[in-house]
Amino acid sequence: MNAITAKFEQIIVAGHDGVGTITLNNPVLKNAATPAMVREIMAALDAFEAPDSGVRCIVMSGSGNAFCSGGSLRPGDSENTGPADAGYTLEATHNPLILRLRGLTVPFITAVNGAAVGFGASLALMGDLVLAASSSFFLHGFRNVGLIPDGGATWMLPRVIGRARAMEMSLLGERLSAAQAFEWGIVNRVYEDDELIAQVRRVAVSIATGPTRSFAITRRLYWDGAERCFEEQLAAERQAQRAVGATEDYQEGVAAFRQRRAPVFKGR
Repeated sequence: MNAITAKFEQIIVAGHDGVGTITLNNPVLKNAATPAMVREIMAALDAFEAPDSGVRCIVMSGSGNAFCSGGSLRPGDSENTGPADAGYTLEATHNPLILRLRGLTVPFITAVNGAAVGFGASLALMGDLVLAASSSFFLHGFRNVGLIPDGGATWMLPRVIGRARAMEMSLLGERLSAAQAFEWGIVNRVYEDDELIAQVRRVAVSIATGPTRSFAITRRLYWDGAERCFEEQLAAERQAQRAVGATEDYQEGVAAFRQRRAPVFKGR
């Protein structure tokens, strides 16, 4: 895996065994997603998705006891020099990040190690797998500052937990524990705090050794399927199956099945 040479100030980036990790690291603001941090995340994603990076799975977590405390409300962080516009940062940096995460060519895991608040909760929800520490929580506190849920929350939450629960999170602004988030279907798995890192690592390596191109198309089918009719989705699956059926990994998978052994996928 090629080393990432860019210097980052608000994130920590590493890569090993086909897994690229992004750790949000702005402890003063509980890892708030400042525009500067978002740009650094985008740069890290560029590096991870480079053809020679060797990255086949990406993991995002936070440093300290927070995953991400949301968008920064600190004066000057919006970078908007025009008329007052609370949506400027969304258009300039945050929405492009959400769209970029949706279109990733490798699986994306969010390891929610602590508070996931506001935009941070939306960011966590972007994971193909959302793995959480038992002490973590989700909070849509936009109501407390007179704003609306963002980061795609108004699109994602009703589809994940239903309109009634989405309304509850947004209108009441109450903390949702990791256990409750698991029950509602926001979180895939919950681990004890001291086990989270090791368990996320285990899951990520398992995915990174899988059929990467198949995974990329699978995640795209699930995202796009929410906007297609059933017949259109069947046609999309047919085209996708043709594409993955031409990969080396498919040939390896079939050979391994016939030989009664574990497949060794190369991501090709």
